[in-house]
Amino acid sequence: MRTAEFQEQGYIVVPGLLTQADLRPVRDEYEQLLDDLAEKWRGEGRIGDTYAGLPFESRLARIVADGDVPYYKPFDISLRFGTIRPDDPIHLGPAVFRLLTHPAILAVVSELIGPEVSASPIQHNRIKLPERLLSAKNRTSLSARATWHQDQAAGLPDADDTEVITVWVAVSDATVGNGCLMVVPRSHDALMQHCSRGAAGRNLSIPEDLLPGEPVDLEVSSGSVILMHRRLIHQSRVNESDGLRWSFDFRYQPVGTPTGRPQFPSFVAHSASDPHSVVDDPAEWARMWLATRARLAAAGADEKYRRWNGPEAAC
Repeated sequence: MRTAEFQEQGYIVVPGLLTQADLRPVRDEYEQLLDDLAEKWRGEGRIGDTYAGLPFESRLARIVADGDVPYYKPFDISLRFGTIRPDDPIHLGPAVFRLLTHPAILAVVSELIGPEVSASPIQHNRIKLPERLLSAKNRTSLSARATWHQDQAAGLPDADDTEVITVWVAVSDATVGNGCLMVVPRSHDALMQHCSRGAAGRNLSIPEDLLPGEPVDLEVSSGSVILMHRRLIHQSRVNESDGLRWSFDFRYQPVGTPTGRPQFPSFVAHSASDPHSVVDDPAEWARMWLATRARLAAAGADEKYRRWNGPEAAC
């Protein structure tokens, strides 16, 4: 039933797949991370107060307003686009790993692509404050509105035939007012032209007048997930609320298939045929990423994943 709907629409919504008990360790982990970052930024003179004692949401807003720090970088769970440095921030905490490998998520993914599941190296955390509070340097797709795109466009062509599933996990409620996802149903037949915009052409987007259908809003409650085909056209709304909108997007694919980011580490998350191949230790996951960062930084790597670098004819 879910497979047929996914194939027809290009996405499915699974309300309440995760409980608040599932999400609490992630919230706790990020509260501790913010504690550590606030002390570091104050020590560097970038903020005047750590705002200790405030709830996570209002504390983060006060810190960003105070120091205009690019908070989304140390909160993210993948390395960034561009030149890789040995101290590039990345969050590799055990609570995030356990969410990434949560049995309920892997069970739904297995329904769609089979029981041999790898976790893609293209994963992100998106904590989006009200956009009016963000300076230009803090407005990226990780912290502000994401424009119309297909996830397949963010990888190299070697993975074009890989059956990648994006699992969008709502940590907070997602509403029209705070920046929920919008999707174009049944828009997943072909990869469309994306235009390179923004700093260094890093923001890939599909011009709105090229959309092949009418978009719909996907408002979901905390703990719900949205599973999307790699070519489903989607974007997020602007967060115009007074609070934050928090989500993760994880990607999964059949074991042994190209990822579109061959420089970055993937791992087996579920396997019926070879359970011993599964990575179930968060420390091992962290070691993979840290070793990759060190290797790429030593090589002076300038990581570019985009197939379009502009100007494109359709733009």
